[in-house]
Amino acid sequence: MSKVYKNKDSKLINRLMINQIIAFFKKIFEGPLSLSFFRFIGYAKPYRVAIIRALPIIFKKFRPHYHSIIYECTQTALKLNLKKISIIEFGVAGGNGLMTIEKYCKKLSKRYQIEYEIYGFDFGDSAGLNFSKNPKDIPYFWTEGQFKMNYEKLKKKLTNSKLVLGDITDTVKKFSEQYKPAPIGAIFFDLDYYTSTVNAFEIFKYSDDFLLPRVICYFDDLQPHVNNFSGEIAAINEFNKNNEEMKIAKDYGSTLNYFYGPWEEEVFIFHKFNHKDYLRKTKKTIYVTDLE
Repeated sequence: MSKVYKNKDSKLINRLMINQIIAFFKKIFEGPLSLSFFRFIGYAKPYRVAIIRALPIIFKKFRPHYHSIIYECTQTALKLNLKKISIIEFGVAGGNGLMTIEKYCKKLSKRYQIEYEIYGFDFGDSAGLNFSKNPKDIPYFWTEGQFKMNYEKLKKKLTNSKLVLGDITDTVKKFSEQYKPAPIGAIFFDLDYYTSTVNAFEIFKYSDDFLLPRVICYFDDLQPHVNNFSGEIAAINEFNKNNEEMKIAKDYGSTLNYFYGPWEEEVFIFHKFNHKDYLRKTKKTIYVTDLE
């Protein structure tokens, strides 16, 4: 590629980044000036948290929490002497998340000599979100047609991910038989709707051969518009109520949880208590002894 084209591409990327930053701050400070001032001064968390959370919005493939999630499930896999695991994303849309997963898997594969199978589930058409009449899907927040996929464009950008296209109600049920995936170590849920998330949870009914005993789950849509009775949280609560030997839960000790930074709220762990490997030790215990 000539220097002229490189310079043009660089200028275009810089312009897009600047536009993203401007749009981001316009969204934050919309409304009366006095209200914007109150929201800015009254923000309950350190501003560095807000800055870090904003970076992936501006830089689409900067997602350090993805890196940390994949790293942690990799460590579990290594303790179980596995040479290959699967990483799943539900809700691919434009593909930035899937390409980010590819980037981090490539780094970790080189360092730990482990292989990754990457699968992205999506409708695969250009329609985007369908209209929902279910109040738990929060239709007053989402817009029909959001998050469209350009399949042909995305296919050219992916290096080793496999797209599983179609209605999740059907594709999840057929997935294990059709693809015979390596044990699933992490799942990134970005389906927006309660109903879609409930259907995706069918993946946890797979046999032990297709799941790690504990699967790290990231729920992208745990945002201020979601509560215990709607969206992904409602799906999680319903799953836990209906399953005795399987639970989707958060770890305690958030003060000591340095793994996922300001995305700690969105990270849960799927536990399959009757998994054949559940009792095998995969974590290092740190003892604190009294000093003499």
